[in-house]
Amino acid sequence: MNKTYKKNRHGKKKTLKKRVGGVDLVKKCKSTYVTTSVKRKISEAKKIYDRDVKLARKNIKDKTNLKKSIKDIEDFYKFFINNKNLERHKKSETQLFCNPGCKGTFLEPGNKVSSEYLKQYNLNPANPNDKKFIHDMEKKRKTLFGNKKNILIDNFYENASKKYLDAIKKEGAVSLCSPIVDRPKI
Repeated sequence: MNKTYKKNRHGKKKTLKKRVGGVDLVKKCKSTYVTTSVKRKISEAKKIYDRDVKLARKNIKDKTNLKKSIKDIEDFYKFFINNKNLERHKKSETQLFCNPGCKGTFLEPGNKVSSEYLKQYNLNPANPNDKKFIHDMEKKRKTLFGNKKNILIDNFYENASKKYLDAIKKEGAVSLCSPIVDRPKI
């Protein structure tokens, strides 16, 4: 996707929002990619639950310990898929995969970590404790970016594998704002 610019009446360039078929790309991404991601997270949690219960039944011989272990596994599973965690997951996925230009993320184009990204983690550059953490973030960013100001190609991280990019694009993602370039296997 190439950036589209329009000059406003003051002569400054303004980036236009991309629209496909009358539907905003971000909304479309949220309705396709993010919902698919949430369903995937729930199914992965179910697989982990089934695997852990099976292992507990195989390895624990005492019935009281077995019941306690299975209850602990059920509690963890319920916590893992509760609404609060799923909302947090949706927000995270939206920021990483439905965010043209990667605004407010670690990979946002520019020379420094964006102030919006620092605000998300309540970091203040004037605070001495936060200053060291911000400095470490700047060093990590420098190793990723090198001498470049932008490591995004059409809103996707440039070092991501073509196979992974094709897979997430097929699922409806409009960006990849993370240096993690493959989905973990369970």
